[in-house]
Amino acid sequence: MKILLLLIGLSVYISGCQNDELVNKQMNTFQSESKKLQETVQKQKSQIQALEELVKEQKQQLQPLYQVNSVLKEYPWLQKLRENTEWTKMTISRYEGDPIETTIDDPLFLRNMNNLLYFRSVGAVGFPSGYQSDVGEYIYKFYDDDQYYQIHVVNRGVIEAGRSELFFEVDPSIHMIGKAFMPKPDYVQHQGLIAKMADSGAVKRSDQYVQFNAFRVQSKIASLTVAKKLESKPIELGEIMETYTFYYYGIPLVMDVYQNDVHLYGDGEDEWYHLEEAGFILTVEAG
Repeated sequence: MKILLLLIGLSVYISGCQNDELVNKQMNTFQSESKKLQETVQKQKSQIQALEELVKEQKQQLQPLYQVNSVLKEYPWLQKLRENTEWTKMTISRYEGDPIETTIDDPLFLRNMNNLLYFRSVGAVGFPSGYQSDVGEYIYKFYDDDQYYQIHVVNRGVIEAGRSELFFEVDPSIHMIGKAFMPKPDYVQHQGLIAKMADSGAVKRSDQYVQFNAFRVQSKIASLTVAKKLESKPIELGEIMETYTFYYYGIPLVMDVYQNDVHLYGDGEDEWYHLEEAGFILTVEAG
């Protein structure tokens, strides 16, 4: 009888041990699966967070466009400044009623100038840099036959249009048009044609294009700083390979490029320079 009871007890004990092992195995499996699930959830949370940040960033990038489109609905005529309108002419002045207002009707100027007018963003409060600007203020009027549209250049890359204190961010070179054609301030003093050309507001290459960017203007003349200035016109020149016209505060200055020589003239000055391979150096465009 004792043996029987012992066998029964042993059987129960063994069965219990087996059940414990099974339970432990199942628990380990559950814990492993739970850990994997938590890792998956955490990974998905990270992905969701990354997507939310991407959406937020894209919204911030598109916000200026939404603002511009909203203003265009209020002032539809501003759209003409963004769609490369073929203007009849434009006028430039420093203020309303300026007696030295200048008219530009050269199609090449008008076409290249359009590149400066694309709106990047819009703001409605205050001058972006306060009332002090490092560039001149100008009024541009663009004529489409008899109808004209006016903008006010108030700062570098900033115009006012549509209504008072409605500002748009445009190309940083927008003021260069005014600089090219309006009289220079009394405090601006340059000696020699190289210095004047380097500070011009625009440069025209034959009948190919006009550039208003300061770097592009200066790059056309920079090589002459190491050229040899001549006392007189060279005897053997050859043909003119290229002609550039710089617009210096309303004064056209011309650079004729020969194979190895360069002729600068305008504003009562006339200068000759010798530069080996000038015909190559001064006609190859910078990247």
